[in-house]
Amino acid sequence: MNAPLRRRHAALVTTLALALPVAFAAAIAKREAAPVQLELPLEAQRASAVEALAPGAGTELTLETSSGQRWRARHDATRIAIAQVAGAELPDLLAYWSARNGGDELAPDAVLLGPVNGGSSERTYARPGAGGVLVLFSLAHGEVVAQTNVETR
Repeated sequence: MNAPLRRRHAALVTTLALALPVAFAAAIAKREAAPVQLELPLEAQRASAVEALAPGAGTELTLETSSGQRWRARHDATRIAIAQVAGAELPDLLAYWSARNGGDELAPDAVLLGPVNGGSSERTYARPGAGGVLVLFSLAHGEVVAQTNVETR
């Protein structure tokens, strides 16, 4: 009574054991290559191509947290440079520019400037507006870490 079922099961398992690897190899061979972009789009290249502020140039501001992290922000009319000067590095720290202070939340009109370098290396960004708020946001923690008003000279 079970013998015909066992023979059918054995035949199906043998067929699958031979057909599945062949079908898998054929699907892998037929798939398209992953797209590769070797350069940033032209708009992103222009946005990231910001000349660094000269040492000592610009107006200096300090951003601090209650847990001891401190950053120095220097700015002139068109650029803003940020460097961490004290405390442990925060994961996935991003710099944003906003026209208004959003409190403990990132304002809806905030513009991403870019990632903040860890350590003492300074990173320079294009300044989107004359006056506004520089916001440091930890993506990993999902919170505003520090912010300061940046006024025009």
